[in-house]
Amino acid sequence: MKILLSLLLFLTLILSFNLHAKEVITSYHSDINIQQNGQLHIIETIQVRAENNQIKRGIYRDFPTLYKDKSGISKVGFTLISVQRDGVKEDYHTSKLSNGIRIYIGNRDVILKPGHYSYQIEFTTTHQLGFFNEYDELYFNVTGNGWNFPIQQASAIVTLPEAVESIHISLTGYTGIKGSTQQFLTHQILHSGQFNFTTTQLLKAHEGLTIVANWPKGIITEPDAGQLRALYIENNKHSLIAVSGLALVLIYYVFIWLKVGKDPDKGIILPLYQAPEGFSPASTRFISQMSYDKSCFTVALVNLAIKGFISIDQNSSKNFIIHKLYSPATHLAAGESAILQQLFESSDQITLTQSEHKRLRKALNNHETSLREDYEKLHFNTNKKFFFPGMLISLATIIFSILTLPDEAMTISTIAVSIISFIPFVIIVKLFRSYLKKGKQPSLIGLAIQIVSFGILALVLSDLISSLHFMLEDISWPVAVSIYLMIAANIMFEQWLKAPTLAGRKLLDKIESFKLYLSIAEEDELKLSGQPEFSNDIYQQFLPYAIALGVNHSWSKKLERSIDSGLIEKGVHPTGFLYHNNYHDMNDFTSSISTGLDSAISSSSTAPGSSSGSVGGSSGGGGGGGGGGGGGGW
Repeated sequence: MKILLSLLLFLTLILSFNLHAKEVITSYHSDINIQQNGQLHIIETIQVRAENNQIKRGIYRDFPTLYKDKSGISKVGFTLISVQRDGVKEDYHTSKLSNGIRIYIGNRDVILKPGHYSYQIEFTTTHQLGFFNEYDELYFNVTGNGWNFPIQQASAIVTLPEAVESIHISLTGYTGIKGSTQQFLTHQILHSGQFNFTTTQLLKAHEGLTIVANWPKGIITEPDAGQLRALYIENNKHSLIAVSGLALVLIYYVFIWLKVGKDPDKGIILPLYQAPEGFSPASTRFISQMSYDKSCFTVALVNLAIKGFISIDQNSSKNFIIHKLYSPATHLAAGESAILQQLFESSDQITLTQSEHKRLRKALNNHETSLREDYEKLHFNTNKKFFFPGMLISLATIIFSILTLPDEAMTISTIAVSIISFIPFVIIVKLFRSYLKKGKQPSLIGLAIQIVSFGILALVLSDLISSLHFMLEDISWPVAVSIYLMIAANIMFEQWLKAPTLAGRKLLDKIESFKLYLSIAEEDELKLSGQPEFSNDIYQQFLPYAIALGVNHSWSKKLERSIDSGLIEKGVHPTGFLYHNNYHDMNDFTSSISTGLDSAISSSSTAPGSSSGSVGGSSGGGGGGGGGGGGGGW
């Protein structure tokens, strides 16, 4: 029994020793004097027990000077007056935090002996008071919630610049972690214009004391509307720059669009049974879109194959092989002769793989140049000279709004989220723009594919942003959203600023009339008068135009109806395509021509490794209001 009692006594002594060996803040007191002009003069007295664990040279105190709320960014002033240890002036140095300042108290070269120390920090701070309709308020986190040590007792005495009757004073407070509504504290009015707050139980590490005091208006000089406005502008200039820049970009683009981007009035659109005379399939696509893409090259190849100048086949690896059959004796459409000359400069055959990217890229460039030289200025204006000022305004806005972000964490978070989500966001906007392009009428299958693609990209973008949740608290949403909207505006107006000339508008009317004939539904065919008798020759002749204008699905359905009715024999296929037996019907086959060749040309015209595969009033609660921060040992 004696042995057991001795063991219990020994364990009690050990536990008692460990308890006393812990570093702790034994007392944290703050004298807060509120000046007539609203400035706070504060003296903090922090008594600690140091054991050379974390507190070796002294302590550090963090004080926030930057706050975020629903109305924007709030900055407070902070001026350090003096630092003492045990009543004697002490060495200190400061460092900048992302949202405030850190005061290191102590000498780098002096290690403290274990023991009790009393630190005093004197400073002033501004913009800490709330001015409401019926009262003024101090909502202040006395200790901060960032201390690494428990606080045995915390207290504060608040003094107003003049006496106030106690019936006009309202006091409350909170203890615990940030957001806590616990109230383990007492508060009392000492005398008119002075009141104190004291905790009633120990505050654990990262717990703090927050006080709230209300008093009648008129005691403190309230900032006027002009001062508040100037302060808000200074604190939130990054958001104002971003939003103002976005508004300027939109106003500029709308003004320029009204001036040069509006299309001439459209004419009457009636079915036209012939392609516009003198215009190839590639040129009709180029003019109707007012831009060049790889599908222009695709329809040029299809047209050359149907005319018999080339043949197109697929090998066992599903790679497209293009053979030159013979040189044309007649004049070819603009750009088609350039394609033949460039593709077959060194041999009469080319396989669409990346090993041929130089050859194919040169043919693409020559084809685009030929179409631009022959059709661009005559039929439409790109108005690029008006597009670049909008880009420059956007770029300047982005740069200046980021440079004026108030702290490093917000800058890093805003830039990181914007960059990581940039590629999927641009793809989403371009997908949306594709539906608004002139002449763009995808098939149901194509539409379904694009909707699914849009959904996947939207999920990717959402997932990317949510994966950066640790940054979302620091991000400046006005700046980030303005960046996104400016990117979208530039992408959209790059297309919208293009406008057909009068000659181009007349040609577009003919193209739309011809497209109407190519895409007309079965139930409307009987209503047409004067249309030529449908045949395999007509089908083949106009197939490249149907692909160019995005209605090859409807055009091939017309062929299938003619085969079903016995007007055309089964087994027909476009001239020059040697792999047609791989497909069940003509609609599947023509879809393979447009999508397969587009994909092959896109991949094989790009050098290996040159692109990435990635898609890439006080609400109450502890820790709220002004003040805050925390500290630790060093």
